[in-house]
Amino acid sequence: MKKHARSFTFLFFAVCAGLTLSAQTIYVTPQGEGDGSTWESATTFQQALQMAQAGQEVWLTVGDYKPHATDRTVSFAIPSGVKVRGGFAGTETTPQERYLNDQFTRLSGDIGQPDASEDNSYSVVTFYRASAETLLESVLISDGSALGFSRNVEASVCGGAVFNDASNAQSNPVIRNCVFLNNRARKGGAIYNYAENGLASPIIDNCHFINNKADFNGGAVYNDGQLGNASPTIVDCRFENNKSDYGAGILNRGTSGISSPVITDCLFVNNYSLSTGSAIYNLRQGRGETNPLIDGCQYLANDSTLGDDVDNTINNDTYGPAQRKKSAAASTAY
Repeated sequence: MKKHARSFTFLFFAVCAGLTLSAQTIYVTPQGEGDGSTWESATTFQQALQMAQAGQEVWLTVGDYKPHATDRTVSFAIPSGVKVRGGFAGTETTPQERYLNDQFTRLSGDIGQPDASEDNSYSVVTFYRASAETLLESVLISDGSALGFSRNVEASVCGGAVFNDASNAQSNPVIRNCVFLNNRARKGGAIYNYAENGLASPIIDNCHFINNKADFNGGAVYNDGQLGNASPTIVDCRFENNKSDYGAGILNRGTSGISSPVITDCLFVNNYSLSTGSAIYNLRQGRGETNPLIDGCQYLANDSTLGDDVDNTINNDTYGPAQRKKSAAASTAY
């Protein structure tokens, strides 16, 4: 009798373990109507994010996903500790089975009237106090339009594609193998890392930033270390055709805080700043610190009205030698 009891107990826990394992993944398609437990019963992306808990993964097939049909304030809010992976065909059992080619999982802010940015989503994706185990991988994020009217730092005016909020805490997700295309904002056309009284140090790895624009600063990425620390690691990324007043590729702002990212092996090509810092602009204000580690980067055919590829300013005065002079001619091969 005891032997049978032990066998039953083992079988019970084995079944539970199997259910727990399968529940670690939530499956998503653009037309999903199920509970997300299998590809055949896939759910919507928003429903998956509402269900997902730390330690789970959300798998998305190729196709277009929009945060909401009409509400600009709605974004894809990725919970802390959740891994979101795109690029699936809908048959895979492991991420390694994906065939990542020119078909994308597109997270699009182009809601409302097609191709009219005035009614697009403000920020397509948001992170709030995301742990380092949080992942966004293999998606294309396009047509975010954080062109609202606010003097505050918020998703309506900052980070057309991604607003990463670490205010009064930490938010350090991993963003890998993603494309950021045609996003706009007042500040931080594609990504805005906000670290007031906190730490915003995500890893941005092997991403491509194309045709993003900020009306003011940070055409592709804005690292705001005001009263905090916004120092991401940006590696193996390409910045192409981004525009802003200052820092068309990346703007690092240390205002009584720190913004000293690590930027390695990146390519900056055909970016334009109306003022200065056509690739990278480092702005120190007050007792702030802005000393990025920049290594192995290349600069081709970037342009600005006043400055160089990489420019530094402290309280409106230039500080330190420029790390790069004007870009090579557009004909220079990469």
